[in-house]
Amino acid sequence: MNENPHIRATQLIAQQRVEGISSEEQSWLAAHLATCELCSAVQAQTAEALNAFRSMNIELPRNLAARTQLRVRLRAEELPRTIRGASCSGRSPEFPGCWVLQVHPSFGADLNGPAPS
Repeated sequence: MNENPHIRATQLIAQQRVEGISSEEQSWLAAHLATCELCSAVQAQTAEALNAFRSMNIELPRNLAARTQLRVRLRAEELPRTIRGASCSGRSPEFPGCWVLQVHPSFGADLNGPAPS
């Protein structure tokens, strides 16, 4: 981690909220927060901000998920079969700067070798 204890503490405060930290890191952080007012304030402000976000009531349209799924399906249907099936090679007209890889239909069909006879 970082050699600066204050930077390490702020990184651990954020990491603790997202993915968790080890018991060793928890012990180090608790000891540091007990002696550092600045980092204790950062931890308190972080907790306040997260609680404020959690208390917000954000209204989403009821049909948002259905509309999004429909748009994704429609866009997928617009894409040429060659791109969906990766059956062409060369530059993609839909995605300039991207190459489309040609894949043989039998690729990966039998990863364990030929079937026993």
